[in-house]
Amino acid sequence: MVNLPVSESGLARGASGQLKAGLETRTDYGVTGYGGPCPPKGHGMHRYRFTLWALPGPLSVKADTPAAMIGFQLNQSALASASLTATYTSR
Repeated sequence: MVNLPVSESGLARGASGQLKAGLETRTDYGVTGYGGPCPPKGHGMHRYRFTLWALPGPLSVKADTPAAMIGFQLNQSALASASLTATYTSR
């Protein structure tokens, strides 16, 4: 999700596809929206990093903008960022 307003203080569970502000972009799943963690069965623990970026203004992106281009823009204009790493396994 990109371009959330500074006034946003949280996202409800299951918010993907229901945002009133901001933009959801294409993911590694090849579709727009968050698909959740999904490590392959039998592959052990996987790490997922969630990063919140503080930017001086909105990014110039569309829903189909490649993740590499979004990452480039984030790294070029970031004022600050904070990350959380979560681990998941499938059984």
